[in-house]
Amino acid sequence: MKTEYKHRLPVRIGVKVAYTLNEHWIIESGLTYTRLSSDMKDGTKESGQQFTVSQRIIHACHVHPE
Repeated sequence: MKTEYKHRLPVRIGVKVAYTLNEHWIIESGLTYTRLSSDMKDGTKESGQQFTVSQRIIHACHVHPE
């Protein structure tokens, strides 16, 4: 049995907010969303097996207090 993987490009979207207290101090915070996706295919045509195709998607949200 042969397994093939196809990894797609990650998608990342983020927002950052900053507030200046004075010339020496800044408060920042941010939020980032990331989506990772891969396709996996099991089986081979030569052996007469059916292909099994599955997709894995990972969603991640990160908070960045700074």
